[in-house]
Amino acid sequence: MTTNKVTAINTATAIKPLTSAIRKPAAFPMRKPEHPGVFLQRCYLTPLGISQSDLARILGVSRRRVNEIVNGQRAISADTALKLAAHFNTTPMFWLEKQQLWELYRALHSNPPVNLR
Repeated sequence: MTTNKVTAINTATAIKPLTSAIRKPAAFPMRKPEHPGVFLQRCYLTPLGISQSDLARILGVSRRRVNEIVNGQRAISADTALKLAAHFNTTPMFWLEKQQLWELYRALHSNPPVNLR
């Protein structure tokens, strides 16, 4: 019976640092991450000389969709991540992680702040 109490206490103390880290925005990078569309433009389109229209045609999506992504007005969906990964020889998770980091930063810095308790 004493063992169960000790296990429960150890589990609770093991979880506490993790939850307190989640509650504190300081646990996340302080720098604002780059929107994945801005990253796409800066690191892929411009250096490779690919226009937004060209990329739209290559990926089989509308020019508007590519333009909104590049201008930070649209998220990179799973479908778009698959297409970008296939064309630029990356993984879909590469693009989705960038999108998720962007969304997490925005959620943490939104008004009113999110209560994570």
